Amino acid sequence: MPPLGSELKAAREAKGMRLEEIAAATRINRRFLAALEEDDFAAFRSDFFARSVIRAYAKSVGLDEKEILARYEPRARRAQSRAPNEEAARRRPHAKPLPSPLKNAVFFIFSATAIGLTLFVFLKNRDEKPEPPAAAERQAVVSNAPAVPVPDTPSESSAFPAAGPAPSAPPAESQELILELAFTDETWIQAFADGAVKLDGLRPAGATARIEAGAEILLHLGNAGGVAGALNGRPLKSFGASGAVVKNIRITPDTKGDFWK
Repeated sequence: MPPLGSELKAAREAKGMRLEEIAAATRINRRFLAALEEDDFAAFRSDFFARSVIRAYAKSVGLDEKEILARYEPRARRAQSRAPNEEAARRRPHAKPLPSPLKNAVFFIFSATAIGLTLFVFLKNRDEKPEPPAAAERQAVVSNAPAVPVPDTPSESSAFPAAGPAPSAPPAESQELILELAFTDETWIQAFADGAVKLDGLRPAGATARIEAGAEILLHLGNAGGVAGALNGRPLKSFGASGAVVKNIRITPDTKGDFWK
């Protein structure tokens, strides 16, 4: 199977398209599209932005977006799992071997210490082993134990069976709102989370943002087509056309389904 970038490039060339045409259609900077064709995933500032670029590119050249993303996901997981191991191996200090005479001396001291501690514990436990109590003493303890009176009538707890645990209520659906944004073109944005300002100003192509709220997210966009995103992990519909000014985009727990694809 060819590399992901090579397959996307081959599909573009088969349609006779230039990178500039895809950049104009998707509003994605040409350098990110070129990096994708070269499998240079380090050029993307986040995994979320990389997936947004891959999805838009695949759609432009007529490939199945889900199939292409499925091929990217294992690559991302391998890179994430391999990077910490490689970094740990690189930073791990290399121990210097001990000279042979010193190594032998250390081994002899360690062995002698271990043998001495084992012998000390064995002798100490043997000397302090308690004697079992005599039979007469055990009988005295049993005979002197106080008798426990048996009630004539059943107690409350025996007359009525104990109630079982109350059935647990089904967990309520989370009302939290988590909005992830990836800017594919320079975009002015103003965002509020539960009334507090979270974003205010221009965001360049390639930037990302995350907004969390409990009751409401409010957006004003100066370039509705220059931003893609996901809400609670599910892709969002387009907010509007490229260059369009869209205000008062209100996302609440009750209306979040209206924004999903």
